[in-house]
Amino acid sequence: MRSFVPRPELSGIDASGPPAQRYQILGRFASGAMGQIFLARMRLYGGGTKEVALKRIRPELQLDKDTVEMFVDEASIASKMNHPNIVQIFELGDLDGSMFIAMELVSGTNLQGLGQRLREAKRPFPPDLAVKIACDTLEALGYAHDFADERGQPLKIVHRDVSPQNIHLSFQGEVKLLDFGVSRAEGRLHKTHPGLMKGKLAFMAPEQIQGSAVDGRADLFGLGALLYEALLGRHPFFGRTEAMVLRAIVDGRPIAPTDVDPEFSPELAAILMKALEKQPERRYQNAAAMHQALYAFAAGQQYDLSKRHLGLFLRNELRERHEQERRARAIGDDELLVAAYQGRIVEATISRRASSGRLLPPPRHPSPPTTRIALLPAPPPPGAIVETNDLPPLVRNSLSEILAEELANPQPPPPPPPRRDESRLGRYQLLRRLRTRGPIETYLARQSGPGRFERVVELERLAPERANDPGRAEAFLRVTQLMASFGDPRLETVLDFQTEPEVHRTLEHRDGLFLDTVFERCRQLGVRLPVPAVCRIGSLIALAAHTLHVGRPSVRASIHRDLGPHRVQLLRHGQVVLSGFDFLRPQGMAMLVAEDPRDRVDAAPPESLNPALGPEGPATDLYGIGLVLAEGLTLRAPFSRGSPTATKKAILEEPFLLSRNKEDPSGRLTSLVESCLAKRPADRPASALSVARELEALIFEQGRPYSSADLASWMAEHLPFIGP
Repeated sequence: MRSFVPRPELSGIDASGPPAQRYQILGRFASGAMGQIFLARMRLYGGGTKEVALKRIRPELQLDKDTVEMFVDEASIASKMNHPNIVQIFELGDLDGSMFIAMELVSGTNLQGLGQRLREAKRPFPPDLAVKIACDTLEALGYAHDFADERGQPLKIVHRDVSPQNIHLSFQGEVKLLDFGVSRAEGRLHKTHPGLMKGKLAFMAPEQIQGSAVDGRADLFGLGALLYEALLGRHPFFGRTEAMVLRAIVDGRPIAPTDVDPEFSPELAAILMKALEKQPERRYQNAAAMHQALYAFAAGQQYDLSKRHLGLFLRNELRERHEQERRARAIGDDELLVAAYQGRIVEATISRRASSGRLLPPPRHPSPPTTRIALLPAPPPPGAIVETNDLPPLVRNSLSEILAEELANPQPPPPPPPRRDESRLGRYQLLRRLRTRGPIETYLARQSGPGRFERVVELERLAPERANDPGRAEAFLRVTQLMASFGDPRLETVLDFQTEPEVHRTLEHRDGLFLDTVFERCRQLGVRLPVPAVCRIGSLIALAAHTLHVGRPSVRASIHRDLGPHRVQLLRHGQVVLSGFDFLRPQGMAMLVAEDPRDRVDAAPPESLNPALGPEGPATDLYGIGLVLAEGLTLRAPFSRGSPTATKKAILEEPFLLSRNKEDPSGRLTSLVESCLAKRPADRPASALSVARELEALIFEQGRPYSSADLASWMAEHLPFIGP
């Protein structure tokens, strides 16, 4: 049989070509002291596109050594981290000395813009939203402060520029911290000279203004000043000029919130004043401590800290801007879209289209045009009838035709492939194999780039015995294309894809463990996960599954179909990542691959074993969430019976009954787990989002809030050796 060789238009050629061919610049929408931000369209595998923010050094600074080093440091530091509240970095590129960073595009506004709009309208900043933004920013800061490299060495990252301009808010209610260009970290190229200040002056800690050594507590001071300004509409230190404000930060005391507003909450005022203490020793000693204080205050006030609440507020407050973005994408008007990101509200014109801008002029000898075939069609309109087999096959000839052709035209055996360095795969240095799950091998690898840019990533490739299987290779390509379009830190996302010297994809490396390993270690150590921790893990998984189920305009709604403890990574900072998309199925479409034996038979949903129970759909993934909750509470797989035959029989026939836990006096958690594990999909909860909301309500029923930071603290105490 012929070995599988992907056609050029399906092999990631767009994503592996020169950057000038991969990015279409639509327009500039922001500028800073060091860089310019462009709205760009990045080509994906198979002809798809994704909108990104493309940051470039200002032309007059491209030869300045300090600026270039800070630019590389920003990309190098941020690209190593992966957190839902930190803007993702996709690529650092260098074309003839013109450097750029491709990063996640946040559709919304920054905290400075929102605050200014509310002040102009003479409306107060809603306190629940201000606390929600601060809590999410603290999640990001805590992750950055504790971040360690692949060798376990702490990088001691301090952002040093926690200011309203660097906190972005999306229309979906996401809070994103960005711009690590002036951060301090071990191993930076650029070193700050003694006495030189970096960051926005009004939000600097006293020790930062004085040029002394700083640590994570300086960022907490900046966040305290930021939260104070949002809640009270003024800076905590009085001064008519910038110099007077700096002097007040160093020598004066912040104005007590109750002096500005006598009705201001004393409990929240105490939190702000502690964050704004002059001496770092008197502030909160880490982000987790400040987060816990704010989270407890929010719980007492019954604040809604959900993304939904913040997103709804932003869409209402910036209705014209949000509607302009929506209309621009609907009619394909790029100029209108750029204007929306610039904050200009203009009329739409269907005929006006932006020219195809490029990062740099096209190469002198462009590649000949190739026929583009989209792997996945656009999502159908509501109510449309969709064919169940609408993916074009990669291998058009049948096996009999291939064999007949080979018999009629015998070919000499191919020469043996040249011996290659097994420690490298293309431009990546392979460090070690992490795991093998089904047909996929995963390696820890090191990627290098311009300006001493370096980061550790994970490479996935087909196992050697499956690499020449056309059906498996086809599925690998199609799953890769879907993963590349995710762009959500809670869903494992492809960073790069290559076909030479063999087909492989690049993923971000995350510091964590798969849940099946977590549960196994808990059994070995004789410790149990607290019930609120299990609820928190289940809630995060449900939110990730909900993102997958609803999709986005550029991402087709899909179902995971193999969700379980073996597919969920629990990260050191208390977040989760949904991975293992080998059985992924876009909704309304045929399966991407013929079934392979599953890694864990006991994770197979009943409807995949017996279609008579009902069709597969989002409820199939709710069964996987139930498996996670059940094993987290009991530390045993609910239907594992030793042999595959006995396990399948238990999945199909045995009802799951959870023993009543003393920490579940109302029985709501027991009922939720049992309903998720119902045999028929129709008997399970309505959606993943409803499961997440019920689990959040159960956390508060325990008597105290339990955040991702609390989960991270529990892991640090009971699983100190967490890591791959």
